[in-house]
Amino acid sequence: MMIVDNILNKEELLDLYKKMLDRDWYLSRGSITAGKQNKYGENFINNKGHTFPGYVIKSQKSGKIINNEDYNYFESLLPKISDKCFKKYGIKLPTNIFRLDIVAKQRGARVQLHKDHGNPNAYSLIGLLTPEWKKKWGGDFYYTDEHNNSTNIAYHNPGSFLILKSNTLHNGMGPKVDTPYWRMIINYVLLP
Repeated sequence: MMIVDNILNKEELLDLYKKMLDRDWYLSRGSITAGKQNKYGENFINNKGHTFPGYVIKSQKSGKIINNEDYNYFESLLPKISDKCFKKYGIKLPTNIFRLDIVAKQRGARVQLHKDHGNPNAYSLIGLLTPEWKKKWGGDFYYTDEHNNSTNIAYHNPGSFLILKSNTLHNGMGPKVDTPYWRMIINYVLLP
């Protein structure tokens, strides 16, 4: 798992956050791995009552771009993210956007460890779009190693991006306290 910082500054995040809140969100987004249990033995085949809002920019099901303006904006960030990733980690990211969506998590939103794609050469980019975030608010990001064994925790700041292989298990939690913002993230899935 890699982190690239300072992709978006606070002013950009404030504008983007407000703009994204005005989009057409669906309220039944969920991430589950059917038949898997978390460390507490909870089985989440049925995620009823554990959903959170989502906004699709490019559908993985149809491949259709839902909003061209938003797609073009987030596509324009890729060279900056890729350049920082290459300079810091020596990894060249794919440029084909398979999926692009935003999720917003509220207090109590629960997500299970899941994979974004099975291709071992695909990458997931998870950018924190919330203009302000404090570690004490929660929102921990859990991820496994490349063999999906040990679970680790990462924290990232507003405007930064987590980068990981799409075939590794991961999940981002919602806040654990009431916050002045939704915990909003953009999720890219890039294929070679």
